[in-house]
Amino acid sequence: MNLTLPTEIERLLSNKVENGEFESVEAAVMHTLRQSLEGEGPSGGEEETVASPRNIWDAIERLRENAAPEVKEALNRLPKDLAEEHDHYVYGTPKKYS
Repeated sequence: MNLTLPTEIERLLSNKVENGEFESVEAAVMHTLRQSLEGEGPSGGEEETVASPRNIWDAIERLRENAAPEVKEALNRLPKDLAEEHDHYVYGTPKKYS
């Protein structure tokens, strides 16, 4: 079977391969189709073809990409200085670096 994908989808798949999320475009398509058709990814003892994240930031980005829209929206609303000023946001102390 041969499939023709829209250019945008091909670009997204290629980016995932370049980022190390998948070994190939074919692996990315197979993984996505399995998840969609089976609801849980590979079955029947097949090996997972997704490459492991290279570092913690890749893992975080993958989680962010796969998050539900309302979660993405909530993450985008977080203050940019949350890490530096966590005491201010958690405990209400004055900001240290503003």
